[in-house]
Order: sequence, then C-alpha cells, then structure tokens
Amino acid sequence: MIRNTLLGKILSSYLLILFLGFVLLTSLTYKGLERFLINEKTDLLHKEATVLANQYISAYHSGNMSNFNMDYLVNVLDHSLDTRIWFVNKDGFVISDSRSNTTNIRPLNIKALEEDILYRRYSEIDNFYGFFEEDMISVGTPIIVANTFQGAVFFHTELSTLQNRARYVYYVAALILFFIMIISLSFIYYFGKKIINPLNEMNKTATKYANGDFDTTIKVDTDDEIGRLANSLNNMAYELSKIEEFRRSFIANISHDFRSPLTSIKGYVGAILDGTISYESQDKYLNIVLTETDRLNKLTSDILFLTRMETSGLELHYITFDIHKIIREVTALFEQKCLAKNITITLMLDNVELYVFADIDRVKQVIYNLFDNAIKFSDENSVIIIETTELHSKVYTSIKDFGQGIPQKDLKYIWDRFYKSDPSRGKDKKGTGLGLSIVKEIVKAHDENIKVFSTEGVGSEFVFTLTKSTIDP
Repeated sequence: MIRNTLLGKILSSYLLILFLGFVLLTSLTYKGLERFLINEKTDLLHKEATVLANQYISAYHSGNMSNFNMDYLVNVLDHSLDTRIWFVNKDGFVISDSRSNTTNIRPLNIKALEEDILYRRYSEIDNFYGFFEEDMISVGTPIIVANTFQGAVFFHTELSTLQNRARYVYYVAALILFFIMIISLSFIYYFGKKIINPLNEMNKTATKYANGDFDTTIKVDTDDEIGRLANSLNNMAYELSKIEEFRRSFIANISHDFRSPLTSIKGYVGAILDGTISYESQDKYLNIVLTETDRLNKLTSDILFLTRMETSGLELHYITFDIHKIIREVTALFEQKCLAKNITITLMLDNVELYVFADIDRVKQVIYNLFDNAIKFSDENSVIIIETTELHSKVYTSIKDFGQGIPQKDLKYIWDRFYKSDPSRGKDKKGTGLGLSIVKEIVKAHDENIKVFSTEGVGSEFVFTLTKSTIDP
C-alpha cells in the first residue's frame, strides 16, 4: 500500500500540514475579515452620523428647520448605507425612523446614554438594550445646539449582514485554498514519483548486488543528490565485482597451487608404497616430496602473513642496522641457485656500511623475495646487480636482472596476489604469486616506496626506499 512507502509518508505528512494550515488560515482569515468589516462599517457610520448631526445643527442655527427634511435625509442614507437611522430628541423619543413608525418605538433612556454619547465615541454591538431581536452595530452622535444637548443621531446596521459578507469571502478563499491544495498535492506526487522511482530502482539493484549480481548498473539522468547516489552505487558495484573477481581468482589460484604439490606428493608416496619406485631410488623421490612439502608450507605461511596484515596490520620493530650486511647475508643464501644457472651477482654498495632505520626481519624478507624473483626470471649465464644509493635522508636499494623482462601490459598487475604473467618467460614456474604482494605490503607499512622498471627482452629493476638512520650504532 502507498501509505507504507516513502512517497505515502511524504504525501500524508504534506496533506496533514496542508490541512492544518488550511484550517488555521481560513479561520484566522474569517475572524480577521469579520473584524475588519465591522471596524470599517463602524467608522463609516460614525462619519455619516456626524455629517447628519452637523446638517441638523446648521439648519437649526440658520433658522431653516422648516426646510430641513429629516425624513427625506434618513431615507436616502438608509438606502445608500443599508442602515436604520434614528433621530432621538433630548427626552429620549425617536422623532424620526428610517424604517418604522416612530409611535411604535418606546422612549430611550437618553439620560443613561447621554454621557456615553457626549464624552466618547459611542458604538455597541448588541441588541441595543432590547430594541432589536438580533445583534446590531449601533453608533451614536450627539446633537449639541448652544452648548445644550438637544438629542442624538443613531445608526443601526445588522451584524449578520457583515457576517454574511465575511462568510462569503471565507468560502471563496476556502475554495481557492482547496484547489491550491489539490494542485500542490499533484505536484508533490509528481515530483515525489520522480524521486521515489529512482530510489526504488536503486533498491532493486542493491538487492541484486546482495545476491552477487554486480553486472546491473543504474541509469543516471541527473546531477543532483539522486544522481550522485546512483553513481556511488554503480562505483560500489564495480568495486564489488572486482573483489568478487579477485575472490574467484584467489580460490582458483590457491586450489591450483595446493593441488599441484599435493598431486606430486600423493603420486610419489603411492609409488613408493606399492613398490613402483625401487628402494634405491626412494631417497631421490622423498627429497622431491620434501621440496613440495616446503613449497606448501611457504605458500601457507605467505597466505597467513597477508591475511594477518589485512586484519590486524603489520607490527614493525624499528632498529638501526647495516643494509649492506643484510644484502650480503641474503645473497649468500642463493649461492647454490646462482651456481646452478651460472648467474653472477654484482654488489655495487655505496659505502662499506650504510645504516637504515627499519624492521630488520621485514627488510630481509623484501630483499629475499626480490632476489629470489630475479633469479627465477634470469637467463642462464646472466648477471644480477644489487646497488645502494644514499640520497638526502633516504637509501635507495636496486635489484636488477637481465632476464626476459615484464610486458608493459602486466606491470600494473604484478603486485596483485597470485598474479603471474606469461609463465613461459621463466624457467622456474613454482612460484606462489605472493612474493611481490608481500614486498609491496611491507614497504607500504614502512611508509616507503617501491617502483619497477622493466623492458621486455631486456630485464627488470626493482627499487625501494628506506629511511637513513641519523645515528650509527
């Protein structure tokens, strides 16, 4: 139902506000307009009563009372103002009434009214002391001749007449406001749909994302908040698709990298057990099994290392140490591998000793992985150059091989886990594909940089930085 939707809530809230505003505005308008009409009518009656009283006084002073046609004047004013007019003498008798025979009107208690009429602007809204059956707007003006109170002029108009006028305007205003409310609701509904429809589309798309379908994109037609939200969701879907692709690739790679040594181990162990491999050859194949076991152990350790870095970060233990000493120690570990491929190691070290401030074990791991990588992809009878350079507060370490190099299209992917470019470019195809990822994370944890320069068919060079120690141990 629409009331359970965001659009329904917007419409309900807006309708409630409009209704309350409509009731409040029309009520205040009616009351204000009624008061305005009463005040306006009262002012007009006072002016006309004063004019009429002055005409009476003028006729009295000029001696033309015989020519002062009182009945004619009050009838004219009655028709023009829709007002009942009384002339009342000083004894309280109505001597002229625009609408009735004066003999039918009981005398006024003029003494009670004289003070009000003389000393203030007299006006009342009531039945005028019971003379009328309904409420009237009554105003009175005194007639003073030779400083003597001679009577008064009273104007009476029906209050209901003004109330009917106010009510008519109220109904017209209410009708106009009602149509404005209908039009406003239509606009709110229209623009609400313009907002809600994209949100509904985003909701459906987000549900697809939750179910693993990241191929659906949201069409963006605007550059407002809705459009930016849609772009954010599209970008999120793109990133999630990359994560999902990485997850699948990760599972595929790790399955392959685990299956290959396990298959070898199973095959050789089975062959030993069933006697296919002779007793004399068992040592050879058991060494192969041991090598494959070491490979599995290294793969597992690398995965655990990267996982631990992601979850809790890499804890570094900074000390000052000689980077040249570490380079010599690491290269010594690869002596047999280098001899097997007849690879020459050239050390171009800046000084006899060069001290840096870093985690010694992690730096050793970086050099080990980079040097191991250089040996894997170096041709036989080639050279690997390790060089250090001191520049300002940094120490640059370069490991350069003259192997087949890395294709330009693969350079941006070499830091990704399990990524391997064309395996045929190297003789050793037993790498885990995690070495460079670990190198990158360790260098990054030190807040340092690492770069690679490679030309296919020429070779590759990896250069990383470390902070030079300010003190020698």
